[in-house]
Amino acid sequence: MSGFVEAVTDQLTAENARAVVLTEFLPSQVDRRLAIDWMNKRFSGVRFDAVVVYGAPQLAFALEARAALWGDIPIVFGGVSAANMPSLDGQRAVYGQIMQDGIEPTLRLASQLFPGPRHMAVLGPEPGDPMRPDFWELVDRHHAQLVIERLVGLDDSKLRQRIASLPPGSLLALTGPVRDAGTQQIISTRTMRELLALSPVPVFSGTPELFGRGIVGGAEYSATLLGTGVGRLLVRILLQRDPPSEPVTPASPPIVRVDWRVAERLDIDSRRIPATAVVEFRPPDLWDAYRVQVLVGVGVLLLQSSLLAALLFERRQRRRAQRDATQRLAELAHQQRLNAVGALSLTLAHELNQPLGAILANAETVEVLLERDPVPRAEVRDALDRIHAANGFATRILANLRRMVRKMPQPVDLVAVDDLLADTALMLRPEAQRRQVQFVLRPGAPGIRVRADRAQLEQVILNLALNAMDAMQDTPQSMRMVEVSSSFDAAARKATVTVLDRGHGLDASQAAQVFDSFHTTKPDGLGLGLSIAKGLVQGHGGSLQAAAREGGGARFSFQLPAILEQPEHTP
Repeated sequence: MSGFVEAVTDQLTAENARAVVLTEFLPSQVDRRLAIDWMNKRFSGVRFDAVVVYGAPQLAFALEARAALWGDIPIVFGGVSAANMPSLDGQRAVYGQIMQDGIEPTLRLASQLFPGPRHMAVLGPEPGDPMRPDFWELVDRHHAQLVIERLVGLDDSKLRQRIASLPPGSLLALTGPVRDAGTQQIISTRTMRELLALSPVPVFSGTPELFGRGIVGGAEYSATLLGTGVGRLLVRILLQRDPPSEPVTPASPPIVRVDWRVAERLDIDSRRIPATAVVEFRPPDLWDAYRVQVLVGVGVLLLQSSLLAALLFERRQRRRAQRDATQRLAELAHQQRLNAVGALSLTLAHELNQPLGAILANAETVEVLLERDPVPRAEVRDALDRIHAANGFATRILANLRRMVRKMPQPVDLVAVDDLLADTALMLRPEAQRRQVQFVLRPGAPGIRVRADRAQLEQVILNLALNAMDAMQDTPQSMRMVEVSSSFDAAARKATVTVLDRGHGLDASQAAQVFDSFHTTKPDGLGLGLSIAKGLVQGHGGSLQAAAREGGGARFSFQLPAILEQPEHTP
C-alpha cells in the first residue's frame, strides 16, 4: 500500500510541487457511520480536489460516504478487480483502473516451465469470498494439463501437513490474500513463508514478499506500478488534460517474474522462460556486467584498426613515393652520366688514339722483326708486351664508359676504394689535360672496400671532379689543380673520398644550399648534379658534405661504411 501512495504522490507533485496529499488507512471491516463521523471531524474545513482509494472495500466506502464527506469531487481508484467491483450506477466522476487477477498468468507460467500433465495444489480463498469471488472460476478454466487440488477449508495444522506431504512431481501455488479456515483471519506473510519452507515441490506465487525466498516465480501486481497508473490518471483529471473517454479502463497487466537461481536449481530449460518475463538474480553476462568496458574496448579497437589502416595506407603510399623517387633519381643519374660521357667523348676519343696508335706501331715493328734472320725474340716479346699494355689501357677506358652509359642498375658488390679512384682517373686525366688542370690522385685506403654500385660511385666522383674543374675557369693556369684522395677512419669504420680544387670557393650560405635541387652557380647549369650525387651517396648509407678549403677553393667529401680486407697469412 505504501508503494501505491508514494507513486501517486510522485506523479501529482511532478506536475504541481505545492500539491498536498493527505493519507488515511481504513480497515476492510469498519462501521461506516462511525468512520464518516470521525473523518468529518478530522478533516473539518479542508477542501479536497479529489479522492484516491485503493481496494474494493475502500471504494465501496468512498462511494457511500462521498455525499457526506466530499460532495461530487472526482474519485479515482486502483487495486480493484472486475469481480469485486462495486456498482457505479448513479455515480458521477468516478474513474479508475481494473486490475487482472494474477492467478491466471501464474498458472500459465507453471505450465510453460513444467509442461505435461501435472498435479497442482492451489491455496486460495473460500468459494464466494467477497475479496476474490471469481478466483476458482479463473483457476478452473485454465489449462487442462493441470489437475487442480483446492487447499481450502483447512486450519493451520492440516494445511501445513498437506503441503509437507505433496507428492513428487506436483506443484504448489500460494496466493493471497487468503483467510485461515479456523480463525477467519488473513494468513500473514510470515505464515506464507513458513508454508513455502515446508513445501517439497516447486512453488509459484504472486505475493511480492515471497519472491527471492525460494519460489520459482509468479505474476504479481506491483503497488508502485498500480500507483503510477492511477497517479497519471489523476493528473489528467485534475488538470483537465486529455480527459479519458472511458472512466474505467483496464490496468497494466501483472508482471511475470522468475527467480533464475531456483530455475537453475530445478534444471528448468531457460528457453521455456517467457520472453516477457522479468528474470531476477541471473548472473550478468559479459555484456551486462562490462557494457561500458566492452564499448570502450570496441571503440579503442576500432580506433586502433582505423589508425593501423591509415598507417598501412600511408606506409604503402610512402613506399610507392620512395620507389618513384628512386626511379626518378636513377633516371636523372643515368641522364647525367650520359651528359658527362658526352662532355668527355672528344677527350676520350683523343685519349683512345694513343693506345690504338701504339698497338699499330708495335704491330708493324713485330712484322719488321719477323723478317730478320735470326728473329730477335727478345725485341719481339718487348713489342708484344707493349701491345698488351696498350690494349689493357684502352679496355679499361671502354669498360668505364660502358658502366657509365648502361641504364640498368648494376649489382651491389664489394668495391676497392683505391681501385675505384684509379678507374675514374682514367676518364678524368684526359679532360684535365684538355682544360690545362693539374690532376693529382692520392689513394690512401689500401685494402678498404665498400659495398656499392660501382657505376654510381664513379658518377659521384666524376661529378665532383668536373664541378671542380668548372670552378677554376677564371683561376690562373699555374694554380689550377684538382686533388682526389681517399682515407680510412678505423674507429668509425668509414672510408672517405675527398675532392679539392682551387676555384672561387664557397661561403657558409652556399655550402648550406649547394645540394638543393635546381640550385646552381653556373650560367648554363640545371642545379641537379650535386643533388643527384648526394642522393646516390645516401642510398649507399653514406653522407656528402661541402665546405670552403683553407687557402681558397672548395672541399667536397663523402663517407661510406667500409670493410677492411683481411690480409692473407701464409703458413
